[in-house]
Amino acid sequence: MLDTNAHEGPLPFAKSLDEHIRNVIAFKKAYPEFIVSIISVTADVILKRKHAIVWVTTGGSGIADERVFSRESVCRMSFRYDAKNGVWLWYKASGMRGHGDFG
Repeated sequence: MLDTNAHEGPLPFAKSLDEHIRNVIAFKKAYPEFIVSIISVTADVILKRKHAIVWVTTGGSGIADERVFSRESVCRMSFRYDAKNGVWLWYKASGMRGHGDFG
């Protein structure tokens, strides 16, 4: 169950991927100096099961007014190996947003 009242941040709540993409495009137009950087990445690859989990920590910066947006986030991405095509397929993602300046 999604609690939309818990949503906070500079992007409005989106009910679809298309709506989220429109929100991100509008945010980037308003704040072109904003960048997302990769802070750390770790992966657990289980070749016998043809499965992998990748953890990524990202940070957003570049906006002088940190009240607008200052945050670090953690994302967990799950992949399955498609042996027929020889590629890893990303099939699931979940994320946790945190406050900025973890370090």
